[in-house]
Amino acid sequence: MTSESGEDHYFNVQSVQGANLPSNGDKVSFDSRLGNKGPSAFNVSIVSKATQVSSSYNDDRINCPSCGKKLCLA
Repeated sequence: MTSESGEDHYFNVQSVQGANLPSNGDKVSFDSRLGNKGPSAFNVSIVSKATQVSSSYNDDRINCPSCGKKLCLA
């Protein structure tokens, strides 16, 4: 995630408050501290969800019947 000053922060799911994880474009609030990988975010909470843009993309892949992963038949 990126701070208002443009600095990238590392975070993991244990740093997120609540049941929902942030997605790209979501506005979040967080506290910052220096971690092993550089700036680290903790006490992460979602302030507002990003608006979703409707997409005309047609996902024509199929799900593998044994593992459930998406497969391309090109």
